[in-house]
Amino acid sequence: MSELTSIHRQFPSHIQDPTNFYRGLSVSDRVLVDNLLIFQRTSRRSLRQNLLENRMHHRYVLTYVIEKPGKVFLDGAAVSLEEGEALLVAPYQYHDYYEMDEERLRWLFITFEVVQGGSFLSELRNRPLRPDDVARSLWVELAGLWGSDVQSDERRSEILPTLERLLMRLKSYGKIALPRPQSEREDSGEMGDEWTSRVEELIVRSVYENWSLEEVARRANISLRYLRSRFEKVMGVAPSEFRANYQLHAAMLLMRDSRLSLSQVAERSGFGSLPVFSRFVKRRVGLAPSQLRKKLLRGEFKFEVPTR
Repeated sequence: MSELTSIHRQFPSHIQDPTNFYRGLSVSDRVLVDNLLIFQRTSRRSLRQNLLENRMHHRYVLTYVIEKPGKVFLDGAAVSLEEGEALLVAPYQYHDYYEMDEERLRWLFITFEVVQGGSFLSELRNRPLRPDDVARSLWVELAGLWGSDVQSDERRSEILPTLERLLMRLKSYGKIALPRPQSEREDSGEMGDEWTSRVEELIVRSVYENWSLEEVARRANISLRYLRSRFEKVMGVAPSEFRANYQLHAAMLLMRDSRLSLSQVAERSGFGSLPVFSRFVKRRVGLAPSQLRKKLLRGEFKFEVPTR
């Protein structure tokens, strides 16, 4: 049997005529992507870069675990990823990586922006994804296309629709149960992933529980001075700056939902009142919340980590 004959035998034996030859299939808000990048990380050090802008930014991040499981700290909860599983991180969503069993690993990343259909992706967020064989073959195809002459117009015209198809496939076949929020772990005074994860988790909780940094330190069983010095040494940023950046990005994520009022955004991102929220946003980005929201919805705002 020739290869062509083998392929032809895969066609269905019967295809029903459409009821209307002038009105076909259409999707009004299907996802369209742009500005795509693909790269991989092969060591724990390269995966956990101590740069705040790498953990909170304006792009979607789609991760696939090829080798070595680990955990992603995502907005206050730890999401475990096994080999063959994936995770979608939304724009301005805080994320960091922990508990890699070995120094050597292989995780594949696709980062991109969405031109249309961002609401389509909301169901894929905050949960591990388990691609089926078709979705995994699309991952392989994307990596292969990127590894070829990606600068050619032909390759670019292939790779973006392939990612769009992968996202649609994941929505239909890749979702698994939402992870339960991780309960408070045993306190550990050790420097390293577990200590950092524990303190980050407490700082994120402090935004919504209205805790001071003193309360964060107390719950971590350490002094405030130790918290500040150790956290800045490990993360490269003071705890107060980390919390402010997290709170800002949490608000940005909510602002992209045009159904929420600014008062609701302020409340859900841990601010006691709209005036307090407005002053905070103005101080951090130099814009009123309404101006920031307009720029976010138009895709015009690019965040820069404050240097002060």
